Amino acid sequence: MSTIYLHIGMPKTGTSALQMFMGKNRETLKRSGFCFPSFTVRFPEVGPNRNAHFLKYVQDDEKPAEYLKCMEELKACLEEHDRIILSEEAMWGRGRHEGWWECIGNSLTSTGADVKIIVYLRRQEEFMESFWNQKIKGFQKWTCTFDEFLEQELYNVIPLDYEAALAELESNFGRDNIIVRPYDFPQFIGGNICADFLNAIGLSLTDEYVMDETPVNTSLPADAVEIKRMINQNSSYMKTRGINFYNEVIRDAYPTVMPGETKESFLTEEQLNRIRSMFQTGNDHVARLYLGRSDGMLFTEKKKSAVWRSDDQRLLAEAVRILSGADLLLYNEINTLKEENKKLRADNRKLFKELNDVKQYSFFYRLHRKLNFLKNRSSIFAFFLCTALLSALLGGCAGRSGSSETKASASSITNVSYDPTRELYENYNELFKEHYKEETGIDVQIVQSHGGSGAQARSVVEGADADVVTLALAHDITLIENTGLIEPDWLEEFDRDSSPYTSTIVFLVRAGNEKAISDWDDLVKEDVEIIHPDPKSSGGACWNFLAAWHYADQAFRGDETQIRDFLKLLYANVTVMDSGARGSTTTFVENGQGDVLIAWENEALQTLSEYPGKYELISPSVSILAQPSVAIVDDNADKNGSQELAKEYLSYLYSQEAQTLIAEMGYRPSDETVLSSHADKFDVSMDLCTIDDFGGWNEAFDTYFTDGGVFDEIIDSL
Repeated sequence: MSTIYLHIGMPKTGTSALQMFMGKNRETLKRSGFCFPSFTVRFPEVGPNRNAHFLKYVQDDEKPAEYLKCMEELKACLEEHDRIILSEEAMWGRGRHEGWWECIGNSLTSTGADVKIIVYLRRQEEFMESFWNQKIKGFQKWTCTFDEFLEQELYNVIPLDYEAALAELESNFGRDNIIVRPYDFPQFIGGNICADFLNAIGLSLTDEYVMDETPVNTSLPADAVEIKRMINQNSSYMKTRGINFYNEVIRDAYPTVMPGETKESFLTEEQLNRIRSMFQTGNDHVARLYLGRSDGMLFTEKKKSAVWRSDDQRLLAEAVRILSGADLLLYNEINTLKEENKKLRADNRKLFKELNDVKQYSFFYRLHRKLNFLKNRSSIFAFFLCTALLSALLGGCAGRSGSSETKASASSITNVSYDPTRELYENYNELFKEHYKEETGIDVQIVQSHGGSGAQARSVVEGADADVVTLALAHDITLIENTGLIEPDWLEEFDRDSSPYTSTIVFLVRAGNEKAISDWDDLVKEDVEIIHPDPKSSGGACWNFLAAWHYADQAFRGDETQIRDFLKLLYANVTVMDSGARGSTTTFVENGQGDVLIAWENEALQTLSEYPGKYELISPSVSILAQPSVAIVDDNADKNGSQELAKEYLSYLYSQEAQTLIAEMGYRPSDETVLSSHADKFDVSMDLCTIDDFGGWNEAFDTYFTDGGVFDEIIDSL
């Protein structure tokens, strides 16, 4: 008969060390007749040596795939091995749930194996201190003192009435199948927990086994845990690098407290006596019933540790020392990352130039451009001559992949757009479908794609089958035009420079506006954290940058040195730079990061609508008229047979119905009548510059956003 040895902790009893030991010694254990399986299923933030973690799903009515896969692999192990070891420290705590152990027993015995439970028990008072220490060390939100921890009985998530917990186990597995070991260093057989565990399953620690002396999951000494508790109270520290960084800094500043070593205790003598009296009777019964000890001794007598005393002056000095060391580490790391970033940017610029050189001088690229040029000039003879030449050069092979095929239906189009327009086009598409159905009797299918505007433009250049593009700025469409996919006169194809709606750049802050943000100069204060997308991938971020530049240009009367210094201060305060405007909104709103979001006006208005009372929209004194552009991707539309539908799709954006919808969705409609009827929604008093103030998009992009341009220079200087 096969046997499963299920090691269930309890927590803070060296379980991680045991799991690491068994993981390192899988082959040695196999030679001794035991299998410590490593299942193929991996759980986030759970190491492979916690191989019983899948049993957390045992009470689910519908078992997930992870559970079923692990059970399948467990049964396969039992076909090869008579004795299996499973280990998971969280099980002991889950024993509080009604029916938990019954479900565990049913699940494991369904494999046809016997089940034996191995549990280590620790002095309750030691567990409480260690558990609190672990929470302070590992969780940012744990800020309670040890006294508060005891008063609020926060330790009750773990069963500490060992007699009652073991009785529940016994009712499901039988007393003979429960192996109880004290987590008590003087009682370890063989002098350490690894030897003791092997003894519990009938083995001995020999030279065959690899022992790792590296301490696992050690506690912080008393001063250190108190300093970490103080750091937890200041969430801004955690935003810098997180919990693990400060744990490492603190560990480096203090000697490691090894398991079993005597250290200062937070327990007063009164607290210690009260805790021991709570559990003494139950512990005596456990020692008699499960260890056969007539004297009722579950744990050996232990010398009382010295009680830790708070000393504010000492702790303050220690905190300054530790945080100064942390700041120095961060400073050095930032300098290293800056150098690496400069090198990567230089390499990127070099590769980009090489790629452009190859593309510009490629015969087929130039031939494709020439073909489009001739088509635009309506030179039929030249068109067919060039087509014949291309056909001959390619030996009769097809041209661009899929060019001979069209979409299954000319009533289907794909709109590649930038990320904040998701909701706008979800609603517009339904409006257009109704309109087109009424006009033609044809049902339309519209495929929608969203992302950072610059990234979306590059995706079309690289082959995305867009019939139309509705992007954040004209330059992104010009990028596609330069490949020949869009006709050169696209800007004149629709009204108002093919901009059916506009927007501007505003600030979004949390309710109460704690940092008193009112204009651009407030964003360069030292304590302000800004969320802002990356101009290298986001069109909205380019508008943001130019709006800020225009403000500084006015404030410093054209002094470019002062303008650049202002932008450096602003971008030094940017804590998260997402690839797109919607990603930045998510970071600010859903993830709760930053003090202010530099955002499209429509994004800010949508957030106010979705989260009433939680945010405020701040209109700066100076901003920019942001003009998103639309165009037909002529080559794709011709290939797909959707040219007529694509033109109607973009033309209808200028209709009264669509313009009203545009205003309702937070964009400024190009129709002045519709705009005036929604004047209460938009701050029309803002001083708005335009892209013409920067010489148009081609000049602005080359100056500010091309690789090595002003934006890169500012970021590289930080």
